[in-house]
Amino acid sequence: MKIHEYDSNAQIMTELGKRLRDVRISEAMLQEDVARLSGSSVSTVNRIEAGKGVNIEHILNYMRAVGLISNLDILVSERSVNLEDMLKLNKKRQRASRRKEIKKDEFIWGEDR
Repeated sequence: MKIHEYDSNAQIMTELGKRLRDVRISEAMLQEDVARLSGSSVSTVNRIEAGKGVNIEHILNYMRAVGLISNLDILVSERSVNLEDMLKLNKKRQRASRRKEIKKDEFIWGEDR
């Protein structure tokens, strides 16, 4: 299944769990192996693979245990931030100009006020 932006978090977690399980199996690892290498319990590994809610640290430890942690660079690439560009984005808003004052002897139509 391809992950789309409109998928729910539960759907994404389920798909992520399946993919992580597939990687574990392709590496000929048991859940016990991943639990030992990641410092987690077997039940936590099972919850990750089932797409249940777990702490992000558990997912990171799982990914490190199966050799996927460097793939996070692909997920979120490093970007350099230019201070000048940031300042341009945070320009101060200008106030609206004041209304033109009307002279007392000047005639103005009702809707032009």
